[in-house]
Amino acid sequence: MAVTDAVEAGWSEGPPLEDHGLAEIVLRACTEAAALVGEEIAGEPPRDVTTAVTMLEDAAGWTVARLRAGEQEVSPELLVTITSALVDVRAAAMDWRTAAFSQVHAALGRMRAVSSPEQLIAMAPVELCRCGFDRALVTRLDGSIGMP
Repeated sequence: MAVTDAVEAGWSEGPPLEDHGLAEIVLRACTEAAALVGEEIAGEPPRDVTTAVTMLEDAAGWTVARLRAGEQEVSPELLVTITSALVDVRAAAMDWRTAAFSQVHAALGRMRAVSSPEQLIAMAPVELCRCGFDRALVTRLDGSIGMP
């Protein structure tokens, strides 16, 4: 399974997979499915939903192919585990997106109370950080040049 340089560097490819138990289930199921076809899975659980979904879809494909081939050592329960994990991962992504939308909605509501552009400029980075960003910066553009 290919892993992008960004993921190797610790960056995420989508909403975080915050349920570490679910991430471990994904890793175990995918490792078992990969072994069926001689593939190897990186030893760490996925940190984000996009990676987890990709891993599970690959694992489901490998497992279905082996089941269709009639291989006796393949357990149908593995496919059930993979499918169940895929449903749970997608639900976690929806929960994360819903929470993010709620945070943005609340931030916009708080920002409606400001009475001047200066207050809005000062408040915007604070509200972005409340929404989950690590850092936020407001800059001014003068033509095509950014001014802090």
